[in-house]
Amino acid sequence: MNNATHRDNGNTVTLYGLCCGYVQTLGYARLIRECQGSYTVSLFSNGSLIQEHFDYLAQARRALVRIEKVGN
Repeated sequence: MNNATHRDNGNTVTLYGLCCGYVQTLGYARLIRECQGSYTVSLFSNGSLIQEHFDYLAQARRALVRIEKVGN
């Protein structure tokens, strides 16, 4: 498999990669693309689940960074 089309600069999953089912992670937080085209950011920390849903990838990526900081 050619991972070059699925990831930018090493860590960030491209839109194409997310559509193919790749998961972008940052620490324990993760970003996935749902089958309806929306994006879910989730973090399981201290026995609780933090989960948010977004229509746009840019919003979801900002939330991924914010939610990951909550888990630390």
